[in-house]
Amino acid sequence: MIGTVSIAELQEVAGLIRRVVMQSVDANDQEKAAFLENIQKNLVWCQDHAQLAVHLKFSAGAAIVGVVLVKNYWNLCHLFVEPSWQRRGIGTSLIHEAIAQCRGKASQSAIRLNSSRNAVSFYEALGFVRIQDAPAPYTGMQFEYVL
Repeated sequence: MIGTVSIAELQEVAGLIRRVVMQSVDANDQEKAAFLENIQKNLVWCQDHAQLAVHLKFSAGAAIVGVVLVKNYWNLCHLFVEPSWQRRGIGTSLIHEAIAQCRGKASQSAIRLNSSRNAVSFYEALGFVRIQDAPAPYTGMQFEYVL
């Protein structure tokens, strides 16, 4: 079930993200540490600017098993699904719902993100295309809104 992440759930979300990064992200330890630091900054930003973001969760019973955060309705900051729940359509469902909620609210005509190496094919399958503006080791990607 998809719903909005509440402030009270941010610690649970941070724990989920840490597990996924440590188990699934194709990066060295230094890259993972920097990635997790950036994620923490985004969670703090979201706490302070919830009205400018789409922050969704996918719940299975009482547990959050997936999350997506889009800042300013165009900057996809993170998408994570618990490893044991991956390949069940949860990430796809979260992305589709986030795009639907961002459409018409963004100052940009596309949603952009910096993808980890192992997620590029996932985003491409959803219609994202590669762009040349991401810092190493990431791949810049965007999804153009069809008007």
